[in-house]
Amino acid sequence: FKLGRAAIAAKDYTVRDEQAEIIKENVSKVIAVRAVHYLQAGKAALANQEFGSAFHDLSEGFGFVYSLQFTRKPNTDASYFTKAEVDAFIDSILANDNGLWNASSTTLDEVSSKISDAFGLVLTEAAE
Repeated sequence: FKLGRAAIAAKDYTVRDEQAEIIKENVSKVIAVRAVHYLQAGKAALANQEFGSAFHDLSEGFGFVYSLQFTRKPNTDASYFTKAEVDAFIDSILANDNGLWNASSTTLDEVSSKISDAFGLVLTEAAE
């Protein structure tokens, strides 16, 4: 960020653009890591019948999953996931009679794995 800001002041737009791409990539990774973290934390809390924690974690995860459609692959305008793909993730998580309260651990793992794979993350590391 500092290098990019200095490049703006120096009117070095090549370096500015390179640094902007690095920032976009890392912000996108943060969204992915937090989505996986909260989905996995929610899964664990549901398994332990810690429903307050589960609802908190899954709600946070829901927000980060929704945000995936706004992430950007490096040096492109393409998102890691389309709106349709994100909607499919959300629909699969909510595909039960009680929404987040009955989210399937299998579904939470599948969505977490797809996110991790797209970003080249290790699922267990992202879940921490």
